[in-house]
Amino acid sequence: VDPSLAPSHIRNLHVKSSKLIVDAAKLPPSSPLSALYRRPEFLDLIRRVVGAKELHLSADEYNGCYYNVYTAGDGLGWHFDNSLFGVNLILSSPEGGGGDFEIDAE
Repeated sequence: VDPSLAPSHIRNLHVKSSKLIVDAAKLPPSSPLSALYRRPEFLDLIRRVVGAKELHLSADEYNGCYYNVYTAGDGLGWHFDNSLFGVNLILSSPEGGGGDFEIDAE
């Protein structure tokens, strides 16, 4: 809660989020996600897309890359990320549809 903002401000609203995270420390080096994340060509592609002069892999052993696993009843509520950018690779669509993936660059 940010006391400098009104209680009804979007940053002060509580939303439900529920998921399973399989973090980088639990992924074998042979995992397709780990392999993609560590490919220099992928890093260069992301660097060019975001317009960065340099881009480095995360030093965080857990957060560099990870799977979000959603099962029935799970979801990710509206939230604000603190990083300059993120990369989401969506591997499957939920049966029967799902929510909208929204990004606000402002």
